[in-house]
Amino acid sequence: MNFHECPTCRLIVCPSDFDAQSGYCTEDSPRRGEIAQAQAQQAAGVLKGIADVFGVGDAIRGVAQAAKSATANTARCPKDGIMAAAGTKFCPECGSPMVQPVSDRCPKCGAEAQDAKFCPECGTKIERAPAAPVTCSNCGKETKGAKFCPECGTKVG
Repeated sequence: MNFHECPTCRLIVCPSDFDAQSGYCTEDSPRRGEIAQAQAQQAAGVLKGIADVFGVGDAIRGVAQAAKSATANTARCPKDGIMAAAGTKFCPECGSPMVQPVSDRCPKCGAEAQDAKFCPECGTKIERAPAAPVTCSNCGKETKGAKFCPECGTKVG
């Protein structure tokens, strides 16, 4: 087994606790958020499999759908990620203009589109407004969709 030394904290860690892509332990990696998200998705997949085996998968899917619709009706601050009720114009923490939720209704027939590109009822293409540019909360530079600020390396969102 090959162990690795983290250049930041100097801990000797096993391969499962080392991010070879960045060269740091998982605690000090600049990809820490990305790694945590991947681990959460993996754990969710395992739980979904267990739920299906025990016959409670449909109940869990219903709860997940309810959570998704709850977050779909919230405004988000592009600067610091704070969530607030839809219609909130400015972030209660930093004062930045809030990004409003996208309507999930078809503009032609009014049917629920549920993040689809085309209406499931009439087939009309659902046009979505482009997302507001996200700026780094640390240095203010536009991140252009990156998960980490290209200027200072701060995790975005």
